[in-house]
Amino acid sequence: MFTYTDTGYVKTDKFYTWFTRAFVPNCGRARPVVLVMDNHDAHISAELIHAARENEVVLVGLPSHTTHLLQPLDVHINGPLKQKVRIKCTFTDCYLMEEITLLSYFLTLQHANY
Repeated sequence: MFTYTDTGYVKTDKFYTWFTRAFVPNCGRARPVVLVMDNHDAHISAELIHAARENEVVLVGLPSHTTHLLQPLDVHINGPLKQKVRIKCTFTDCYLMEEITLLSYFLTLQHANY
């Protein structure tokens, strides 16, 4: 599921849509399920808490300013991947593109030799 916002920051409605349309349908049938997330304001809403309870999803919020320590994907996967993409991606290839398509994104990842 792909989406965007005008600012580039996640918003409450987008996070709720991801939770109900992407996370819940794809997290399997075993319950309860735990969703570990940071405590960003956009991640918490009454609607999200209600949907989580209905679907037996336990929401676990990480303490502020600790996600870089507690989220191994950010430290060991996403961080190094971003570095490699930045190295391989020239200014004209990436930063001047008006729209990054799904295909161009995956081609960039392929060229990052990750």
